[in-house]
Formats: sequence, C-alpha cells, structure tokens
Amino acid sequence: MEQNLPKISQHHFMHVLGMAAGLAAAFLLMRDLPGDAHATAATRLPEIVVDPYRSELGEFVAGDSVEVTLTLRNRGQRRLIVNEEQCHCRNSESRASTIVDPGKKKTLNLRFEVADTTGPTQHEWKFTTNDPARPRFSVVTKATVIPSSAKQ
Repeated sequence: MEQNLPKISQHHFMHVLGMAAGLAAAFLLMRDLPGDAHATAATRLPEIVVDPYRSELGEFVAGDSVEVTLTLRNRGQRRLIVNEEQCHCRNSESRASTIVDPGKKKTLNLRFEVADTTGPTQHEWKFTTNDPARPRFSVVTKATVIPSSAKQ
C-alpha cells in the first residue's frame, strides 16, 4: 500500500537535520553526567556569544567579494558545536562543524559576494548550535553596491 507523504524541500530537510544534530549533541553531552548532576546540567551547558550579529560593510563595486569575520565565544562549561545551515546562494560554501571549547573563542570567515546590480544589498547567514538557550541564530551583512565607474 502506497502512502502519500508530504514532500519537503532540501532547505527544510537540512534545517530539520541541523536541529536533530543539535539535540543529539546535547543528549550526548548530558548522558555522561553522574546521577544527581542532571539537576545542575543547565549550568554546565555551552553558551554562545556572537560578535557581530549585524555588519554594515559600506560601499563596494558590483561583483566584488568581501570577507566578514565572525567571532564565536563559548561562555559555557561544555563544548559548543556550531553548524552553518546550507544556503542555496552564491555566498555559501559547505563547511564542517565549528567546535568551541569552554571559555574559548574561534573566528569564522564568511565570504560576502557583492551583487552584480547597484544599490543596497544584504545577506543573512543562518546557524544552528547545541546551546539550548540559542539553538539558532543569524548574522546579517549589508552593503551598498556602486557601479565600477563610480569608484575610480
């Protein structure tokens, strides 16, 4: 007997997969805690701090690319796992999970491909984490695209 199951897009599938990975990571972090330590597990979880959430890049010539540096810091007491959601756009490339140990920070370099048209433009990168207080976050960059003749 054939079932009519709803179809989901690859983007939604990747989103669900990222959330499942975050939940699995949280489970694995908590399963090795001794008996009554589960009561204090909330104080032992990862805690993400992101800088910057928004970035105004200024003016760029159409077709240029700019690198945006994102700093991820873990204020928690457990390992932080950050995954970039797959985006079907030219600003995205496949990247492995970023792991930040407790009390440490790491930087991510994100490439912003400036549009071929002129005027204001922006890009949003979306991430998932194993921080239960912030399982998802976004970073937005904005730029004004000018024709190449205006930058001479």
